[in-house]
Amino acid sequence: MEVMQLSLQLYLHASFGCRGVSWVLRLLAGHLPLSVPASTTVLNWCCRLGLAILQRPPVWRDDWVFVVDETVGLGELKCFVVLGIPLARLAEVGYSPRHCDMTVLAVEVSVQSTGVWVAAVLQQVSARAGVPVQIVADHGSNVRKGIALFRQQAPRCVATYDISHAVATQLKAHWRDDAHWQEFLKHTGATLSRFQQTDLALLLPPRQRSKARYMAIDAHVEWAQRLIAYHDQGDFSAIGRPCVFNGGAYARLRRLWG
Repeated sequence: MEVMQLSLQLYLHASFGCRGVSWVLRLLAGHLPLSVPASTTVLNWCCRLGLAILQRPPVWRDDWVFVVDETVGLGELKCFVVLGIPLARLAEVGYSPRHCDMTVLAVEVSVQSTGVWVAAVLQQVSARAGVPVQIVADHGSNVRKGIALFRQQAPRCVATYDISHAVATQLKAHWRDDAHWQEFLKHTGATLSRFQQTDLALLLPPRQRSKARYMAIDAHVEWAQRLIAYHDQGDFSAIGRPCVFNGGAYARLRRLWG
């Protein structure tokens, strides 16, 4: 039992993978009386724990706030997840809940995800946990349609466009055709390819994401601000990355950029 608990804690709270958990226990076995489970055993323990949590009857409430999203992993299957948090608890955490503040109410997998199917999942969850007062989601067409169908049976439920996607949509509409922003991204891409294998690698910008790009533009903006702070202060600690800046790197920087 102790080995199982330690394995789950390493996997869930220390962010080790199943093989990593097995290796850590193998190292500890030389100093502590521990048996060492195989990585597949650790995976089975985690899956069984997750299944037990999903099958546990949720607390019936009339103030649930649902946070729903759909993701596509590999192949044809789509996964629809419903998280819940009581409205009072949402206020307690400053309307910025962490994963540990949420309750997993449903994880449904389907080949075809339609609005009708999404509405059916929401109705099933409501039958087990209570009708929500609010549903937060992105504006995926099937998710939006499913919420609209569900609200026909629960008119007091408020549908909210989640702030991350809403802001990203506005930023995309504003900056997608902005010549200055596109030129900035072009220069960051050129900087990345030019300096990543050089002694100026400490100046590298973050890589652009292939998906949800406008939800991560803060990384580029913060990088540019750190670079400007270095320029103004002449202090490489403003970059915020560990580095060794030698005379050769300084000479090259002067030669290339003046």
